[in-house]
Amino acid sequence: MEVSEKDQNYLKILSIVYYIFGTFTVIFSCVFISFIVIGFFALTAPENFANIQTQGETPPVWFGWIFIVTGALALISGWLWGAFQILTGRFLVRRKRFVFCVITAAISCLIMPVGTALGVFTLFVLMRPTVKKIFN
Repeated sequence: MEVSEKDQNYLKILSIVYYIFGTFTVIFSCVFISFIVIGFFALTAPENFANIQTQGETPPVWFGWIFIVTGALALISGWLWGAFQILTGRFLVRRKRFVFCVITAAISCLIMPVGTALGVFTLFVLMRPTVKKIFN
């Protein structure tokens, strides 16, 4: 079945926006590397984290590990979500993996405000009967 030029343009624009949004997600999630670094320093040089209020006592070991684990989980989650968005852009251009694109669009709706607009618009385009047919 031949897809209309309007649908092709929508899919092309959506794929570009998913590439951009995914790239920004990967880049901005790198901020959590600072959490890992803080946790590392809290473990290796705890005397730098002592202050007047604790009367020179160093923080407990779990303090550093909380920063490391939280930072690592947030970093990996951000990278994975960015990869999913980039893959969605790729799948939209190639008109493959319809369910993957719908799930990513639905989850994108939770990321306000840009993700909501992107997810809703993607769902509107993907639910068109002509677009559904070209993905099969």
